[in-house]
Amino acid sequence: MRWVAITKKTAREMIRDRGALFFTLLFPVIFILLFGVAFGTFTGGGNTTYNIAIINYDEGIVLNDVNMSYGDNFVEILKDLKYQDNEGKNTSTYVFNVRTDLLEEKAQELLEDQDISAYVIIPRNFSAAVMAESMVYVQSAILASINFSDPVAVQDFIQQLMGNMTGNGTGFGSAIPNYDKNATATVLVQGDPGQQAFFTASGIIDGVLRGYIEQVGVMSLEHSIEYLPAGIDNEALKPHVIVENLAMKSSEFTVFDYLVPGFMVFAILMGGMIVIIFLAKEDSRGTLIRLKLTKMSSFDMLFGTTIPFAILAIIQVLILLSVALMMGYHYNSDANLGLALFIALIGCLATVALGLILAAFVKNEDQAGTIGPAVMIPLSFLIGAFFQMPTITLTDNFLGTGKSFELFDILPWKQCSKGLSKVLTYGNGFEEVALDIALMSIFTIVLFVIGVMLYHKKRLRSS
Repeated sequence: MRWVAITKKTAREMIRDRGALFFTLLFPVIFILLFGVAFGTFTGGGNTTYNIAIINYDEGIVLNDVNMSYGDNFVEILKDLKYQDNEGKNTSTYVFNVRTDLLEEKAQELLEDQDISAYVIIPRNFSAAVMAESMVYVQSAILASINFSDPVAVQDFIQQLMGNMTGNGTGFGSAIPNYDKNATATVLVQGDPGQQAFFTASGIIDGVLRGYIEQVGVMSLEHSIEYLPAGIDNEALKPHVIVENLAMKSSEFTVFDYLVPGFMVFAILMGGMIVIIFLAKEDSRGTLIRLKLTKMSSFDMLFGTTIPFAILAIIQVLILLSVALMMGYHYNSDANLGLALFIALIGCLATVALGLILAAFVKNEDQAGTIGPAVMIPLSFLIGAFFQMPTITLTDNFLGTGKSFELFDILPWKQCSKGLSKVLTYGNGFEEVALDIALMSIFTIVLFVIGVMLYHKKRLRSS
């Protein structure tokens, strides 16, 4: 039971070194506070209101002696657009803060100053192009209702159409509005491709525009129904395949919610610096030499050292979770905290193993303080603690599970981050994270074996 003595000794020294302990616990907290302010609920998070400008040159068209501007209508739709909750009801948060009082030059200037995310240019012939598009919709519905394989049916259709037109006391001109069949329009959405806000805002604008044009087509068809034969199928153009992105009920989530698990793993990795510094200090103080003269085994030394750091990692996770909740983190009510702590514990063991590998090569505390951050911080980026890294997929059907396996998935901390995200954010249970835990455990064992062998060979084996 000599490892118990090592555990107590390590814990006492860890508490005495208040500077390192304070840095290890506070540094990740500072990060989570900064990102919480930047991306959390205090700034709107996932329901961000984007500043945009619209320059509307649309000249409109005349429909039945009434001036119509589809450009103005589209602008009003963007102004009134609000985020929706999980029940499909509008929230109080607007999607866009729209400015319509700018010229192109001023909008470009604001864009370069990042005061707006994008600006939209609606061309002069926008209404004419929308009308042409809507009439194509009407014509498509008519053609879809005609049985061209039956000449008699085609003739009857034409006769009914003519009868309806004359029976309503109208001519072709008023029943089918005059429009430019060749009218086309290009709506420009300008922005900085280096800004994520531009891609998000432009994607929303594109989706709203497509939906608006389709709605105009539907309304045109409904208006034309009274002049058309009774057999017209106004459902003919309904899509056969509907793609609905539920986004895992994440409408209430913020960017911060997706970052929190990664920050927890970042904190665990940063804790590995204490492992490296502590082991380097033991060597420089001659403690390891004295241990070689006793009957204390390598297991006693390493296991007794690991326990305090594992406890520190659990405390770190709990502190970060508490801070994240104060910053507005949407903790899933179904989350199994015990399972999350178990995943974090395995991540801690992987970090201790990495610390053993690095400590086997450092010569002193100063070198340990330099090498630690040089390894731990890049690792945090590789596992996607702060943002998603480019993926290098090794297989799309890992072990027949139908799941992809990427290059950085061999890092146990990547599995740790994925597991914490599934448990804390999405409320998944053990079955959903079993594969992540298994992979993380295997990779951690491999690291630990390498770490123990190297540290024993270079630091603990008697010469």
